[in-house]
Amino acid sequence: MTLLIKYWKSPPESKSKKEIKKLAINKCVMYVPHFKDSQVKRAPEINKMVERVWKDWKIDGDNPSKLRTINSIGFSKEVLNWFLNLEETCVIDDEKKLKMQEMRFPARISNHPMTFTRTRFLFTLFVWACIQSNYANGLYHNIDKSIKKLRMDGDLPTSFNVLNERNILEDLGFIRTTDKNVDLLLDFIEKEPVFSIPITKENEIKIEGLDLYDCGKWLEKQKYSWFICEHCGKEVIDKSSKIKGRKPRKYCKDCSLILQNHVISKNLKYCVDCGVELEVKANLKTRHNRCPICQAQYRKKYQEIKYEQRKHNILTNSTK
Repeated sequence: MTLLIKYWKSPPESKSKKEIKKLAINKCVMYVPHFKDSQVKRAPEINKMVERVWKDWKIDGDNPSKLRTINSIGFSKEVLNWFLNLEETCVIDDEKKLKMQEMRFPARISNHPMTFTRTRFLFTLFVWACIQSNYANGLYHNIDKSIKKLRMDGDLPTSFNVLNERNILEDLGFIRTTDKNVDLLLDFIEKEPVFSIPITKENEIKIEGLDLYDCGKWLEKQKYSWFICEHCGKEVIDKSSKIKGRKPRKYCKDCSLILQNHVISKNLKYCVDCGVELEVKANLKTRHNRCPICQAQYRKKYQEIKYEQRKHNILTNSTK
């Protein structure tokens, strides 16, 4: 909401304070759950927020406030290769491995501690530092309050403990937390010489548009091959594409199961009772000539006839 208020006040919108208050309340009614039920009580809170932001956000004078628009960030190809090779290049001895396992349980630590999930986590922090270039040494404030966004941007699984993994990166010397354990300093940017390589047209790598908010998935696409599912259109990472003799995949896992179980045979079949077209599953090679409903009715009648035949045979044999 604060960002919207700044946007409405700044050119070219340049809306009045009264208009902004009305727009802000309308937005809350539309998108905040149950806001409309308590609009009379909560509207003054929105008005106070508009007043506070309006006072702090100066658009006139010698040093007017401006909204930052970031369409892309750039870094060298050597930096990208550094991140992609962290799984192999980052090595620790057995003593440090055992010590970290004790301190950071239940996280798994090996002699190559930088799994690709941790690499995505570190790369996301790097992208954030590039975006927030106003902070010295890539400082990012209040990571504890940004766990949800960090998990989304880095494409991190729900089982990934962000705070514990942050401590692991600190043990490995990549980052450093302040005394209050809130702010982060990305020490690896200063320690690693690869980050001081000048960016040229030949070695520049750019992350643009929506990839800035999905940088973990972007990094994974640089490491592994990927394709677009021909059935649902979803982007799929194919980690097994480098296996020799393996045909390139066309469908994601979910769609491949659906299509495998619902392949219609070329010879169309129809129910002999009701005439509806039958769906023939290629993996089952069904031999039924009836649809499921008619087949159930036919089976019931068949069992009744068999029961009457057995009953008649028993009575006939008993009279002999």
